[in-house]
Amino acid sequence: MGMRSASCRRSRAGERMAIEMIHVLMDRPNRVIRWPVESSPIEYVCPYCDQLVCARYAYDRVDGVPIVLPFRTTWIGCSACGKEARSKVRTLDLAPLDVAERADFICRYQSFVARSMVVIAIVTCLVPFLGLIMSVFAFVANFRERNWTDMASRICLCISCCTTGWIVFLLTDPFHWARRLVGP
Repeated sequence: MGMRSASCRRSRAGERMAIEMIHVLMDRPNRVIRWPVESSPIEYVCPYCDQLVCARYAYDRVDGVPIVLPFRTTWIGCSACGKEARSKVRTLDLAPLDVAERADFICRYQSFVARSMVVIAIVTCLVPFLGLIMSVFAFVANFRERNWTDMASRICLCISCCTTGWIVFLLTDPFHWARRLVGP
């Protein structure tokens, strides 16, 4: 009888957890659902330190407008470097996958601001001084990222340096020294 009541308590706790998850996903934004990773450890290759590690913690975060536009992000904490990586699938869906399959779903987090800075730098890289300023901001925001934003920010920085340098060269009267050497 004691076993039956314990199993009933466990099933009721599971039901409460499922109901809480539904409430969080539907009604209450800015809530965090923590999933225990001690019972089923999640091994993955950390995108920051490139080591095979076990997750220190994993959680799903729900943000957005309640009922209208909730969106969920999943985060996994690295036990080696302590940084949080973003997962493209839920924590419960990561557990049955093996390490090679998890590598496709776990990636570095890049903010919307950093990606927007790169797009603005691409648009303005041919405008002499504005393009240089925006390209420097995009380069700083995406420094040491291993994706398209880092490469695009470097290319925009080179293009904007060339266009700004050419305008500065033309504005400083490049033939001044040539006229001085030739004489009056």
